[in-house]
Amino acid sequence: MKESRQKILGVDFDDTLFLNSFPHNYAEPNWPVINYVKKRQQEGWYIILVTCRTEGEYINGALVAAGSVGLYFDAVNENHPYMISQFGDSRKIFCDEYIDDKCVSLADVRTREYGFESASPTVYIAGKMRGLKGNGKQQFDAAARRLESMGFIVLNPSVLPSGLPDEKYMPICLSMLEAADCIYMLDNWSDSRGAIAELGYARCQGKRVIYERDETAERTEYGDKENENGCGNEVAG
Repeated sequence: MKESRQKILGVDFDDTLFLNSFPHNYAEPNWPVINYVKKRQQEGWYIILVTCRTEGEYINGALVAAGSVGLYFDAVNENHPYMISQFGDSRKIFCDEYIDDKCVSLADVRTREYGFESASPTVYIAGKMRGLKGNGKQQFDAAARRLESMGFIVLNPSVLPSGLPDEKYMPICLSMLEAADCIYMLDNWSDSRGAIAELGYARCQGKRVIYERDETAERTEYGDKENENGCGNEVAG
């Protein structure tokens, strides 16, 4: 379908536009969200209030509170007229952006699959560089883009400057790895002595390991038996 409509933003009221607001207290405007919605409206976006407040004093109180901070809506729990004309009046409110305190983004879902409950976990990329065209930068950068799309903060060693003696790189890379929550092993990692060492260090530190081949997080199990790296932590594979 050719894009021929204005952009649509849907925003919740309770604990989103106003904090601690249900059912009667409207005293705490959430200014960062309010100002963001106002900016979108100034840019020409269609603003829909998407709320469980549907009738009586509850919805009226919300509209009055929003008006008191200069925020007005194009619709309440109703689709944009263009969307209705194209697809009918669905119960689902279509928006280009939703803002809601209960929202879970696609990136959140991906990172939670790997066992990270905190937002934006940090990942270090490990793999072969020596002997590859451009020191493998193309592969590292492609992996970095994929990981960023999943919601990770990426530490990419391919951004380090060239020209240092080989022995200078490993301390830098291990410092980057130390700051990461997990390590991402490119498919060619087993051909690199440095990547093998980084994997061993990550396991010693109890960090999760994600392999490019399946992008499945290995869960760390703590046991008494030392693994092959001489550490008390063993990563299930």
